[in-house]
Amino acid sequence: MPNYHAYSSDTRLVAEAVLVITGGREAVDLQVSDRLTIECPGEYRIDALVLERGGGTMVLAIADGGAVALRITTAEHFEQLTLDSGFSRQCWVVI
Repeated sequence: MPNYHAYSSDTRLVAEAVLVITGGREAVDLQVSDRLTIECPGEYRIDALVLERGGGTMVLAIADGGAVALRITTAEHFEQLTLDSGFSRQCWVVI
């Protein structure tokens, strides 16, 4: 089970917060049981686990016991991230 790295637009995973998930040089292919380390503004981190995945949606279990639902998106403001062009990434928005 892969461990992906993600960046959040908000310190809390609330509605409309955007996540950019990176796979490094490997393609992002999120599956149930994959782990995520989410970097939030202010050097805050959230650990999560993929509970459900399919049909352009995903549910994450958060280490604090909560759950967050997301849908895949193309978020223009995150397409400007300075990441090496060889990095695979997906944008998701909290619903």
